[in-house]
Amino acid sequence: PSTTDRHTYTTNTRIILGAIATTVNVESVSPAVFELKPNYPNPFNAETVINYSIDRTGFVDLSVFDLLGRPVRGLVAGRKTVGSHVARWAGRDDEGREVSTGVYVIRLQAGARREAYKATLLK
Repeated sequence: PSTTDRHTYTTNTRIILGAIATTVNVESVSPAVFELKPNYPNPFNAETVINYSIDRTGFVDLSVFDLLGRPVRGLVAGRKTVGSHVARWAGRDDEGREVSTGVYVIRLQAGARREAYKATLLK
């Protein structure tokens, strides 16, 4: 390398899995975590965005409940892969009706793991 290349570093790493070699960008690899991030905006009026991550591929249930624990809206119910995902809730129940102003619980469940946050809907 020339003197101008002296401070150039590679971020690629060669990984061998069995008999297959591949190159991945080390900066793009992050450890998988199970996490339900707080929805935003919160409080919300028209729609709120829910970001979540799962650390194992499998069945995921992301649902909205009222404060009495009654189901309001199922947002995600199905198999998801490891990584980050996004869901949106527009303040409607499973029948498509607008729900009333109030506090709701957004719950993520994958296997035996569960996390929840409160979301406030203002009209």
